[in-house]
Amino acid sequence: MLSFAFDGITSFSMTPVHLVLWAGILFLLAALCIMIWVGVCIVRQKTVSGWTPLMLSIWLCSGCILTGFGCLPP
Repeated sequence: MLSFAFDGITSFSMTPVHLVLWAGILFLLAALCIMIWVGVCIVRQKTVSGWTPLMLSIWLCSGCILTGFGCLPP
């Protein structure tokens, strides 16, 4: 029954695709904010080595992938 409901929501609607697109844009904006925060922390010399580039790359790559999936034609 749950599978039938999921098929009914996703079969005839572009809403899931739009949600993925907006999630990707949100991730990219979050990555931009993190990038600015990292710049401020580098200037203040309060960064944790290794953690910062890893987290930034994860957020940036995830945002790009989600945005790309959201831009796929139906």
